[in-house]
Amino acid sequence: MTNFEFEFYGIITIPEGVTEIEDEAFAFREDIHEVRLPLTIKRIGKSAFQECVNLEKINFPHGLEEIGD
Repeated sequence: MTNFEFEFYGIITIPEGVTEIEDEAFAFREDIHEVRLPLTIKRIGKSAFQECVNLEKINFPHGLEEIGD
């Protein structure tokens, strides 16, 4: 898995150039409040953000092709 920037206050910024988030990559993380995806993202894996109960905001770029279960 690629190392993503995680800011202390609960924002994850996926860097430009990343095209995929792996299955269950951030599952069960209660400390995530916002996810910023790059324009290059094409696929979000199955259950990538499962049970992220405090996740309030995520952007879905126009080029996103697939979101897993």
